Amino acid sequence: MAAGTQLLTLEEFRLRYANEKPYFEYWFGEAIQKAVPTIPHCLLQKVLMRLLDRASYRSASEAERRIDPNWQPKPNVLASLSRLESPYPTKPVKVVMEVLSPTDAMSLVYEKCQNYERIGVRPKALGEIFGQ
Repeated sequence: MAAGTQLLTLEEFRLRYANEKPYFEYWFGEAIQKAVPTIPHCLLQKVLMRLLDRASYRSASEAERRIDPNWQPKPNVLASLSRLESPYPTKPVKVVMEVLSPTDAMSLVYEKCQNYERIGVRPKALGEIFGQ
């Protein structure tokens, strides 16, 4: 964050960025914009969701996670073996997938992975997710 930048409250973030696309995520008082999805990005997201659905998961895309009021990401794909909370998940789910874009900064990807683990999403290999 730049020196002198004022942090947003969660309420201010939602008022300013709730309907903006590409989506913004709330990261500890900052609005972090997600990459603009390309057609290959969207197709991969669709394929992942179909594979999860075939493996008996219930999947959704771009649903904001509301577990931590200071960090609220919108993962590309999330899935659970049980019913997904509505309208937003407030508890850890079994699977969270992020489809990376060439413009994604690896430092933010790494930080996002650490935060997913911090809120209860455990790292898994694809074989573990799909039962192989």
